[in-house]
Amino acid sequence: MSRKITSLLAELLGTCALFAIGATAGMAVLVALFKLGVAGSIDILFYRGVVLCGIALVVTVALMAYAGHATGRASLRDAVAAGFLSLGLNLSVLVIAPVTLDRSVSIFILGHMAAHGDQAFTTAQIETALREGYFGELRQVERRMREQQQSGNVRQTGEGYTISPQGQAFVQWARLVGVLFDVDRRLLEPKPAGSPAYARSNRSDAR
Repeated sequence: MSRKITSLLAELLGTCALFAIGATAGMAVLVALFKLGVAGSIDILFYRGVVLCGIALVVTVALMAYAGHATGRASLRDAVAAGFLSLGLNLSVLVIAPVTLDRSVSIFILGHMAAHGDQAFTTAQIETALREGYFGELRQVERRMREQQQSGNVRQTGEGYTISPQGQAFVQWARLVGVLFDVDRRLLEPKPAGSPAYARSNRSDAR
């Protein structure tokens, strides 16, 4: 019995080590692809990252398959499994870290405060920094609308932008996800700032 347990533990540790190597290799490949400028023509970071995650999957499977064949310690099936594990982790890291850093208003606020570390800020001053920096100098509204147009969620007309059927479908999907995970409905179904419903929501949040 002890030999079976020892053998089982050894196999478990070996499998864990194999997947850990695959995950590390996949992340290293993904970072290298970003630094080498692969798919740099894709302006939207998230889309570029998804493409690079796919490339990293192929490279990781190839590397793991080669190493497994050379050492005799991993089969092609093991290499594919390790590659897809690395894909899942790479996608998770992509969304949690670089995409969030690229798009987060909160990160901009913290960066602005860090650049003036010896200064205290009121919310009015933060709002001014957002208007002048984030929405003004960095032109984030224009950037977001351009990205949504490239994604097919909005269309540009002579008078401005209109939401497309794809955009309407995306909003419906977003609202469904928001209901499942208790996202603030005002972000998914915004109303005019002066509407009674909006005011009541603000008062309830203030409490």
